Amino acid sequence: MRRVADLLMKPPPRFSSLWITALALALASPSVAQNAVGLVFDQPFQANNATHPQLGDYYTGTTFDFLDVAPDSGEVVDARLTISGITAPRYSFGGTFPDHSSLAGGSGGGLGLLYAYTGGSGAGGNFGEGGVTYQLEFYSGGGLFSTPVALSNLSLMIYDIDGEPSQAESLMVYADDGLSSYQLSSASALAVNHGPDGTHRFSAPLEMFDANDPAASVILNYANTSSIRFRLLANTNSASNNNNGIYHGLNGDLSLLSGSGFTSPIMVVPEPSAALLACGGLLGLLLRRRR
Repeated sequence: MRRVADLLMKPPPRFSSLWITALALALASPSVAQNAVGLVFDQPFQANNATHPQLGDYYTGTTFDFLDVAPDSGEVVDARLTISGITAPRYSFGGTFPDHSSLAGGSGGGLGLLYAYTGGSGAGGNFGEGGVTYQLEFYSGGGLFSTPVALSNLSLMIYDIDGEPSQAESLMVYADDGLSSYQLSSASALAVNHGPDGTHRFSAPLEMFDANDPAASVILNYANTSSIRFRLLANTNSASNNNNGIYHGLNGDLSLLSGSGFTSPIMVVPEPSAALLACGGLLGLLLRRRR
C-alpha cells in the first residue's frame, strides 16, 4: 500500500492544479447550518420617530440599535444596523420598521426596510440602478455595542424581492461575511448571479408578487460571523413615477414562511483565504521539486 506521503509527492500527471483546487474547496466548504440562531428585533434602542400610513411606526436614522436579538442562543447578544451607500439623489432612504411582520396580526420580530426612487419622472427623470447598503453587526449584550461577538450559525430571510413594470429589484450578499449557503423557493422567481468577487445577487423580474410569496424570498445561512452586509437595489425605468417606494422585509427566525417549500441549501464557495492560497503554493512547490 502506498503511503499518504508518497501520494502527496507523486500526484498523477496533468491533474496537480485540479487536485489543489479540490483540496482548497474541501477545506473551505462549510457544512449546512444546523440549529441556527434565530434573530428577533423587538427591543429597539432608539425610539421610532415617524409613521407610515400602511406599514406603521418606524425610525429614520441610519444607525439603529437592538437589544437581546438572539434570545434562544444561550447568551445575550445586541445588534447594530448601519445604513450607507445610498445612491442619492436617484434614490433616498426612508427608514426601518422594528418588530415588524408583513402578515397582518403577525408575531413581528423582524425588520421592514424602506427606500424610494426619487429621481423625478418623465423626460427629466434620473432613471437607472441604485439602492442602499445595510450592515448588521453583533455585540456582546449590555447595550454598549463595543465588543463584537461571532455567531456560530444563523439563518435569516429577505422577502418581497420583486418588481413592477417600472422597476426591478434585487438583493446582493457577500460570501466573505460568512455566507455558507442559501435557499430558494421551489417556485422561485429570482435569478441568481455569482460574481467573481464573492458576491451573490438575487434579481427579480418586472413583476409584482405578494409580500409573503416565497417565490420572491431567499433564506441566507451564515457561519461564524459577527457582521453581515446586504445591498438592496432597484433598477427604475421611465415608466416610474417619482417618490416610488420600495419595501423589503427581513425575518430573522424564519417563522414568517415556515414550511413554504424552500429547497435544500445551495452551498456557497468562499473566496480563497490567505491560508488556502499558501497551502496551494506549498503544494505547487512540492510538485515542482519532484520533477
